[in-house]
Amino acid sequence: MAEATRRIRPAVRITVAVVALACAAGVGRVQWVKRQLILDENRAVELQNQGQYAQAATAYEALLARSKGEQAQRVKVSLATCYVSLAEDPARAWAEALELYRKAYRLDPKAVTNPAILKRLQGP
Repeated sequence: MAEATRRIRPAVRITVAVVALACAAGVGRVQWVKRQLILDENRAVELQNQGQYAQAATAYEALLARSKGEQAQRVKVSLATCYVSLAEDPARAWAEALELYRKAYRLDPKAVTNPAILKRLQGP
């Protein structure tokens, strides 16, 4: 009987070690994914700060699909701001600008502040 318990102990130790390593790897992966999301958001914010709204909007759209909770809300607000900035480009066609305003309004109604545009978006 003593031999059986001695054989089990190393197996239990190995199993516990494997489970502990798996848990540590899982926690490490979750932290790495969170860090990547933060870095991607920082890159998008930097593009937005540089006035590269089209590139920033593309980055935010990609990020929005992977974001959750508070970060997703921040990304929506930033994406809406990019859409409004793109829509306000005087060289843009009116129909295209109105579509950008619609996208912005769906993400964050507070992003669109022009009363004429708001009336158009909220109308029938």
